[in-house]
Amino acid sequence: MSQRPNSSTTAQFEWDADERWLAAQEGIDASSTSGRVVTYQSSHDPWLTSSYFVETELGVVLFDTQLFPASALELRDRICERTDAPLHCVVITHAHPDHYWGNAIMREHTPGVPIVTSAGVDRELRANAEAHLDGTPSSWHDLTADSIVFPTIVFDGSATLTFDDLTIELFECGPAECESQVVGWIPEEELLITGDLVQNRLTYAIQDHWAGSWRRLLDDLRALRPRQVLTGHLGAAGPQILDESVAWFDAFLEEIGRELGPAHHPEQFGLLDERARARVVAAMQSRFPDWWDS
Repeated sequence: MSQRPNSSTTAQFEWDADERWLAAQEGIDASSTSGRVVTYQSSHDPWLTSSYFVETELGVVLFDTQLFPASALELRDRICERTDAPLHCVVITHAHPDHYWGNAIMREHTPGVPIVTSAGVDRELRANAEAHLDGTPSSWHDLTADSIVFPTIVFDGSATLTFDDLTIELFECGPAECESQVVGWIPEEELLITGDLVQNRLTYAIQDHWAGSWRRLLDDLRALRPRQVLTGHLGAAGPQILDESVAWFDAFLEEIGRELGPAHHPEQFGLLDERARARVVAAMQSRFPDWWDS
């Protein structure tokens, strides 16, 4: 099995030796969230990216495949340690590299495994894949434009994966962190798999004009009344993370509104100059000191 990096001997990046990153890494609950749903937590990237896999009688359903090859290999090993079953399918929640660059490694594990996402995520992924490659240090990956593995099954709006005693409902929503995102809901377990639509006390990265939509989507997720929320970063959390995230967005929009004044909507934060942005960042860090800001 791939070994977890030790900051004293194998640190490769600046965050490996960051005391707050190490504390956040140690604080993640990467244990099984239920008898059949398992958390994998990357120990390599600055954003502490999470993946989840679900055991079924047809094989393993995996949500997101990580960015660094070391993480994807460690995730593959974790699945193999847990079960002899092959991958049944891979679900990609959104078009950011830390959630899909490990697709090729999963294809090596189970050749031809279906890779599932929504039409909106697929469109965004294909449109931005090469730009993501160009914008990422080459030391972080071993991919080329030709080696990226794209989704092979694309659904419109929603889809349902049905097993003997388990149902995984997938639905597309957005915009939020990306224009489109896939959320998973397992009603039998009351588990909500959110990708980066919800993050476990990690500062949100918001596009201009999308904060209001994201805030409303969080209310929709709260209406499901999940027992547990499997977030895109920093692992699984209780349902209170939805309330905390709503409070974060309300505070963010309040701070933006204070800087912009009544002439502009708080979602128009692209209008802020650098000094105003710095004040908003400082205010949010002060109001949410326990949140990880990568």
